[in-house]
Amino acid sequence: MVFDSKRILDYYLTERETQNEENAKKIFVLKVDSNSRDADVFTFYSEQAVDIVALLREYSPKTESPKANDAEITQEETLKLALENIRNNLLASNLLHLPGPETTGISQPKSKGKGFLRKMSSMSLDSLQNSLENLNEEKNMYMYTLSDWEYSQTLLTTSITALPDKESEKWAVNTYFQISEFSKSRNSKSTDNLPAMHKPSYVTTLQQIIAKCIESTALRNEVYAQLVKQTTNHPNPNSSSAHEYWRFLRVLAGVAAPTDLYLSYLRVHLQMYLNMNPSITMSGYNHERPRPTKDESKYASSCLEALKMTSNSTPRKFPPSSEEIFCNSSFKPLVIRVYLMDGQFRVMQITSTTTIDEVLGQLLDKVGLKDSFGFSIYETFQGIERSIPKTEKFSDILYKWEKFAKTNNMHDIVGFLLKKRLFLPSETQTPIEESLILSQIMEDVRNDFFPLDHQDSLKLCALYTQSSYKDTSISYEEILPQVLPPRSICASMAKDVELTHIEYKLMSSADANKEILKLFKEWRLFGAMIYEVWQSQADTYPNNCWLVVHYSGVYILHRYSKREILNMYSQHPKRHK
Repeated sequence: MVFDSKRILDYYLTERETQNEENAKKIFVLKVDSNSRDADVFTFYSEQAVDIVALLREYSPKTESPKANDAEITQEETLKLALENIRNNLLASNLLHLPGPETTGISQPKSKGKGFLRKMSSMSLDSLQNSLENLNEEKNMYMYTLSDWEYSQTLLTTSITALPDKESEKWAVNTYFQISEFSKSRNSKSTDNLPAMHKPSYVTTLQQIIAKCIESTALRNEVYAQLVKQTTNHPNPNSSSAHEYWRFLRVLAGVAAPTDLYLSYLRVHLQMYLNMNPSITMSGYNHERPRPTKDESKYASSCLEALKMTSNSTPRKFPPSSEEIFCNSSFKPLVIRVYLMDGQFRVMQITSTTTIDEVLGQLLDKVGLKDSFGFSIYETFQGIERSIPKTEKFSDILYKWEKFAKTNNMHDIVGFLLKKRLFLPSETQTPIEESLILSQIMEDVRNDFFPLDHQDSLKLCALYTQSSYKDTSISYEEILPQVLPPRSICASMAKDVELTHIEYKLMSSADANKEILKLFKEWRLFGAMIYEVWQSQADTYPNNCWLVVHYSGVYILHRYSKREILNMYSQHPKRHK
């Protein structure tokens, strides 16, 4: 420090707004100590203002005001600036309907008159363009006030965002009304006092709204704008009404994110409810209650986590199921059961964006099949069974079958199975994998989708008896339906199984299971997927037959038999008699 800085208290370039951005760099403030109680403050204009402040900094670096430095900006101040910028950008980009929802009906600003027009005629092209832009921003800001951004009990008469047609605007107004009805559900005379998200009638309406949001990004942005408005400065943040808006926001965030500026606006809004503190007051957020409640922060945090996953995920096909809505709006984990073919199951936690492939990897690791090949997760409903593509989302599947059940007045829910789907000839299988494959084929036999002749059926029943019951006394009549389909069971079969069983009575359960698997593998098409098909083109073939897909080719078989009719995969199709 070269000169005495006791007299110089502060100096900095001014932050005063000017019409010319360059002029902002030509004004500086100097605050000097005086004999009086208050300091003397001088504001100077100079072409060398920047150089003057730089020179003062060299002579007295500790004196310079933090305003002149790139002072550390708090997170709250950063969010405040971000919020203001995004709101201004939304207005400047003509993304919002003008006038705002709370400003509708207010008279427009007066014209600036002929004098202003004459002044414009003398401006340069750049100055004229800047003036017109300023006028446009001034008009937009006049037509959109702080109350337009905040919670309101007044119903909309038009959309919040700029929508492409009248039909969309009509939908937006009706949706706003429906959402407001959600918020009133627990304040009504209803005796159940359940949140709207947990009531079947409201859930159906919610699903319909979200279905529209999936179809149209414009309508999705509109609903987000409505929810952000209704969660901003709610006068009673701990009320059930406020919570319903947050619940809806959380459910929607797990399905589809808004786009472009709307996404940025939503993120900043949520961050504000995580980070506001009592020392900050800002436009658009009530200075009388700046700190968010514990529940608001909890919802905001959950919404941000959901947005993070949704923004990085492929689009959803369907709205959320009632179970997904319940879990996401209640901060509860969404879980499913995936059954193994031996009757066991594993409980898997999923999110709104979890794919089949993600769960399959975790499941195989849990079961001990981390490096196994060819397994798939199947959906099963009322006898319908389908291998689910790995890119599909569990949430979409839950909704699809829930809707199917409702439409058909059914109370069933979809189930999930882990099954071996692909078999390769050189594959080495672990004991765990062999056990699951054995259970899977035993189920195929019971469902009449594995061909066995009479002798193979007797042997299978005898080995199953030894494996499952061994020294336990059991009636062979009870064994038959546990192993074979009804079509294969005949009157004298129990006695024949008893006689066949004598051969295996000294065998251990493990060895009996190995023999069963060996019996299955004797079929040259072991591991094939069998489908019932019907055909009418070839008179020489039966109408009802089996289509068998195997790693070696595609075959047509007689139903319930190993007899091949046609091999359609070999270079020269071979017909079998």
